[in-house]
Amino acid sequence: MDIKQNIKDPKEQIVEFLNQAVLAKTTDEKLTCLTRVQDLILHHGPELLDSFLDEVLAFQNDRNQEIRRVIVGFLEEACKSEPDVFPKVAVNISFLLRDEAVTVQKRVIQALTHLYPVVLRWLSKAKNITKEMSSAWDWLVRMKGEVIKWLDHDNDGVRTLTNKFYEMVIICQTYRDEESTSKESEFSLDAIPPTLKILKPRKLEDEANKLMADLIKFHGSMHISSANLLACMGTLSLIARARPMFMGQVISAMEMLHANLPPTLTKSQVSSVRKHLKLQLLNLLKHPTAIDYLTNITTLLTDLGATQSEVEKCMPKPSDIQRRKQRVPPTPKRTKPDFDDDDDEFLAPKPKAKRAVDPIDYTQKFVKERLSPHVAAEMVIKAMVRLPDSMPPHFSSSYTPIAAAGTEGQIHHVARLLAAQLTAAGLGIDPPKDTDKNLDIWEEDDDDMKSTVSSFIEVDSKKSSLSHLVPAGGIPQAPSKTLKSMKLSEITKPLSAEAKTKMVSGSIIRMYRGEKMLLNVGASNLRNTLVAKMSSLFPDMMHDSLIAFISEDLRIRLDVALSWLYELYSTIMGFFTYASPSSRAFDAYNNVFGRIAGTLIVRNDLKDRDQLLTRLYLEAPMLPEGSVDFLRRQAMSEQCSQAAIDLLKQLVIYRPGRQINYFNALLELCTARKSEVKSQALSAVMGLYEKGEMQQVTEDYAVMYLNFLSLKEPPELVIGDEEGEEPTNQWNEQLAKNCLFLFSALLERDHSRIHELAKIFANAVPDVKRTILKNLDVPLKNMDMESPQLFKLLETCPEGTETFITKVLHVVTERVHPSPVLVEKVREAYKERAADVRFLIPILGSIPKFEILNILPKLVKLTQAALKEVFSRLLTNPIDGLSGPLTPVELLVNLHTIDASKCDVKSLMKSITLCVEDTNTFTSEVIAIVINQLVEQPIMPTLLMRTILQALSLHPKLTGFVLNILQKLLVKQVWKNKVLWEGFIKCCEKTQPQSFSILLQLSPSQIGHVLTMCPSIREPMYSHVMQFPDSQRAHIPNSVVMMLYGAPVDEALQMKDEQYSYEVKTEAHEILEEATNLQSQSYEYDSELTVPGEEAPPGTKCPYLIYIIL
Repeated sequence: MDIKQNIKDPKEQIVEFLNQAVLAKTTDEKLTCLTRVQDLILHHGPELLDSFLDEVLAFQNDRNQEIRRVIVGFLEEACKSEPDVFPKVAVNISFLLRDEAVTVQKRVIQALTHLYPVVLRWLSKAKNITKEMSSAWDWLVRMKGEVIKWLDHDNDGVRTLTNKFYEMVIICQTYRDEESTSKESEFSLDAIPPTLKILKPRKLEDEANKLMADLIKFHGSMHISSANLLACMGTLSLIARARPMFMGQVISAMEMLHANLPPTLTKSQVSSVRKHLKLQLLNLLKHPTAIDYLTNITTLLTDLGATQSEVEKCMPKPSDIQRRKQRVPPTPKRTKPDFDDDDDEFLAPKPKAKRAVDPIDYTQKFVKERLSPHVAAEMVIKAMVRLPDSMPPHFSSSYTPIAAAGTEGQIHHVARLLAAQLTAAGLGIDPPKDTDKNLDIWEEDDDDMKSTVSSFIEVDSKKSSLSHLVPAGGIPQAPSKTLKSMKLSEITKPLSAEAKTKMVSGSIIRMYRGEKMLLNVGASNLRNTLVAKMSSLFPDMMHDSLIAFISEDLRIRLDVALSWLYELYSTIMGFFTYASPSSRAFDAYNNVFGRIAGTLIVRNDLKDRDQLLTRLYLEAPMLPEGSVDFLRRQAMSEQCSQAAIDLLKQLVIYRPGRQINYFNALLELCTARKSEVKSQALSAVMGLYEKGEMQQVTEDYAVMYLNFLSLKEPPELVIGDEEGEEPTNQWNEQLAKNCLFLFSALLERDHSRIHELAKIFANAVPDVKRTILKNLDVPLKNMDMESPQLFKLLETCPEGTETFITKVLHVVTERVHPSPVLVEKVREAYKERAADVRFLIPILGSIPKFEILNILPKLVKLTQAALKEVFSRLLTNPIDGLSGPLTPVELLVNLHTIDASKCDVKSLMKSITLCVEDTNTFTSEVIAIVINQLVEQPIMPTLLMRTILQALSLHPKLTGFVLNILQKLLVKQVWKNKVLWEGFIKCCEKTQPQSFSILLQLSPSQIGHVLTMCPSIREPMYSHVMQFPDSQRAHIPNSVVMMLYGAPVDEALQMKDEQYSYEVKTEAHEILEEATNLQSQSYEYDSELTVPGEEAPPGTKCPYLIYIIL
């Protein structure tokens, strides 16, 4: 990056760096520029902050999260240096707090941790509270509420930073004490003036107390992580030293933690937590307020393995203890603990008058008064049955011998540990609501308290009043009684089979019913193991009932089913000494797995049914033989299709031992009849294929099914036996498409496989060929028109693949113009290897016109569908819609003039009809031009009159034009060509009565021929003649009149005409002269012929008399 070093003005440098940040191509360059901008604004030009604040904030929407983190840091430093900026950026910080990136959220929490006291100090020093200040405080409170909720965030780092935010809020929203270790510059409620209405100290302090309670609750959570626990301990320790009023709550929380470590911690994490707890307690011991809790702290430190020297090193000096005893609280707002002069060094402090009472203190007092040696021995004996067979490793590594066993302090500590356990279990003693009456609650609630802890301390009411140690001689009788009670043979009798069954059934029912209780205390795994072992020991008794129990709530009890499956698997494999492998265990395993899986499938009400089925298949120790067939059947159903296919894909990845079986099931689904199932299975197979999984197997399977297409009949493997399908021994489109489905997906990714498909196409039956051609569009849509594979196919051109190659060329040139190289390759293949004119169809728009006209007779012979495409490509470019190599007039004229020796008349008629019927392209104007050009040909085409008849049918407005053409045909002596003459007569019939005037120009013999071929026009024509005036009708020969009247044509032609007068003959001579003058000219007649009864215009006056005179 080139940065101009000669610019000294900070403003110009900031502008330069901002421009470079906007134009930077890499994140590092942008970060460097923004860092320099921050340094220039905050350290070299603070007065420029308002000028460039908006420009810098524009980067808060950058896609890169590192850029957004830098913006958060800039806002933090800006607010620290200029608190007046906070109202302007409060909304921006709030938006960044809701950022999708967790790293940005963490950075915002850090910034708020530092900005919260800054804003409080800024508001406290303000003389007048403006609306901007009030709005800024509202935004800060809103952000504080959002961060507070993140104490149970999914991200571990966010929870840790939220701990530090709690610490800052609690310290800022409480009063500073004389013994606080925090710096005097730190903000506290003492700095808020009483006249400031926006900040209410009482509410802030209440909120701080609530947050402290939430933090302690989080500290004692059973599912807290190791990192959060260490951070939370440090936070509580710092709060206790900064605000001694919370010292008692913090020490109680640490006692609770010591007695109830989270069960989720590993061995190394437990060791780290204990070391950190010891370190924090030693730090608290140095604080002056710790004098009030010396007994609790020193006992905890002793349990944690702290030596006497370590404790004494951190103990407060005796002078500090004495000074604290003699000190008098300065104000009633902060009531300090008092000491009696008679107390020794380790006396516990008297409780504060208004300090909140801890429930552990009440429970501790209750337990200590009843904790006698006899009660302790009874508790130990009752707990012996719950001890493991061997000492846990973590216990041996963390156990510390108790040096002060039996002392008053140790008894006090044991009572407090028990009290913490009872309180955590919800069995503690709640403190009385009215603490000012000084009632002796221990005497009044003695009976209730006994019942509360009766499950832990079961002693007689007389023995419970003992508070002193029992002499050593009073205990030895207990072992003798215990030994005597353990001789079961002397005091019990053998149980009957019925009694044993009843007891086992009862224990099973209790295990089932104790689900919620054991789940709450974290013993569900132990219960699952016990249920699984008992089910293997008592299969006849528990099999059906356990399956029914699991089926009631599969979401919670699937772990029980998995434990049961593992127990059965261990029995099958011979891992247990108490059970030998047997076929019964194997059958039981298959039965349990099948019934659980079947229950999951039919339970449509379960929202997470698919996840549970996946867990069952992935976490089971082994899958029965029928499990894959079960999934294949489910994949064919509508309800579980996608889930079953996804599960098969996961089995291929995560269970490699039998992945070939699972993958074969997926491949078989790729040839299913249902298109949806087939598509889902193909997606799964190709997903594995692209990751490099089972590629060779996929290719072999696709080629195997492709080779089936070359057979005359489909094999049984392809036909299948699906429900609703009738077996057939003939290829159809569905069967061929199933065989081609997987290979098409491979062809789409590797076009070199097109040669294999071409060989199969050459040997396939017609139905299969049609299916292959229909399914080439998708796999070849991305094939390059200059692909070496396409050129190789054109160069080899295997026999029988002409249609296949033509389809490939169609697909390749469908969206783009064919390249010159491709055009040349196709023309070469057409000339040298394959004389199939269909080769040239895709490139018709790119070859010269004369070559098109040469091959036009061959193109006309194609099928109607192919012919439509040919005409479309000749007339219009399919890519851009522009004109093609031929115009509609040129095409239709050339079709009429094709030599009959090169193409049969039937094909010509078909092609001409196809053109004429396309009225959008071949309009009436185009047809008129074509007919006019054809009439002017030296030799009129044979199909001219047929085209004129079709034009009349499709374009009735051409009637006048056709009559003009008929008039021209008279001069061309149309009667000499039999085919054209017949067409002429049909046109006259179609255009009657306008064509009667043209027919009357014919000789009597020709008119007689017309009447013979088309007798239906006799009467209309006779009516037409009879409407002529006498002068005009007199010029019509009697033979014509007689034929029109109905006389036989032969007889009418033999009659002599004796009715012509001298005037008529004279007029005939004049007309003869006129006709002689017109012989050298072309007869041109108006399209509007003479209406009967009107005088004929010049050039059309009785020309039929010419024939009489001649």
